Amino acid sequence: MVRADSRLGRLVLALAALPPDAGTAPPDVGTARPGRRGARLMAALGTRPLPVRVRVRMRGSERRPPAPGWTGWAPGFAAACILGVMGLTVGLVQGAGVLPSPWREIGPGGAGTPRTETWQPVGTRVSPFSGPVSALAFSPDGLTLVAASDVALDAWRLSPSGQLLAQSMIGTGPVSALDFTTDGHTFVAAQASGLTAWDVEAGKRLWSVSLGQSVEAVSGGRSSVRWAAFGSGDTVQVQEGPLPPVGETASGGTIRLPHAPRAAQFTPDGDTLAVADADWTVRLWDVTDPTHPKNRGRPFTVGTEGATALAFTPDGTLLAAVGRDRRVRLWDVTDPSKPGYVGRPITESDEAVTTLAFSSHGGLLAMAGPEGAANLWRRGH
Repeated sequence: MVRADSRLGRLVLALAALPPDAGTAPPDVGTARPGRRGARLMAALGTRPLPVRVRVRMRGSERRPPAPGWTGWAPGFAAACILGVMGLTVGLVQGAGVLPSPWREIGPGGAGTPRTETWQPVGTRVSPFSGPVSALAFSPDGLTLVAASDVALDAWRLSPSGQLLAQSMIGTGPVSALDFTTDGHTFVAAQASGLTAWDVEAGKRLWSVSLGQSVEAVSGGRSSVRWAAFGSGDTVQVQEGPLPPVGETASGGTIRLPHAPRAAQFTPDGDTLAVADADWTVRLWDVTDPTHPKNRGRPFTVGTEGATALAFTPDGTLLAAVGRDRRVRLWDVTDPSKPGYVGRPITESDEAVTTLAFSSHGGLLAMAGPEGAANLWRRGH
């Protein structure tokens, strides 16, 4: 603040007394401009003069009055708050500049504009021979869709547009999770507390390993496989082993959640794991190093009924979630710390949806449930 008995203080007092149209403010003020209402007044208030310092002489010595307590600085603090609000108001009146980011309105195409997605039903409805579908997976070329049920694995060959070309069946037991390895000919199925690899073209089993865990998500790589298993209570075990995996050589870590997990899914590269919690939220975890999972962002609510199935697009930037309300919702997770809801639900089906899968090119989304049929949706442009 400026003292009233100083040269600058006297200048400020004179400035404040000028009429609104008195012209340009002196350089000492710096914020006022000709023809802008309130700017000169704000400048004068911003340099409000302090009263002349009072000195008290006692017995021939000069002594300053005691420093004020909280009652001394409180009015100044209140004045600073008022000045801040008045500054924003004057900025709006004058039309000069942009409001700070907490108040800024983001226009079309700005950083806050939500991503838009358009999906349309293909019309292809593929029905497995074996009943309710528990897991889905597309081959790396995006043209083979495998669906698992309690007694079999059904493989459908599709055209790029999603039309059914051929189908086959592999007899097996209950399957909880599926994924293709990078060779495109082998897929790994989680079943009976272990993993089993199948040759999709020959329809024969290649290897099997018992893990002693109930695997809920699996990610097949070129030379290794990762899997996530729900442990007791509120834990998820993330493990990795070579192909074929051997229980003794597998390594991994533990994810602890506030509530019991309900669904899990890896990104196609296997480096991120999405876990749906019983509190209706989804959390993203960096599992590049499975032995030390790291939280990638804040949890986000995916629906009024939470999520019972999850799926990622091939680039890992879009997450589909579906719960008991039968609505498939999409989330933009390009920035895991700021997930954003994308538009409206893809579908509000009369049928329950228990599993989802995106094709490798991201143009198709398959969804299936206990009714035993898979419906295909195509991404618009």
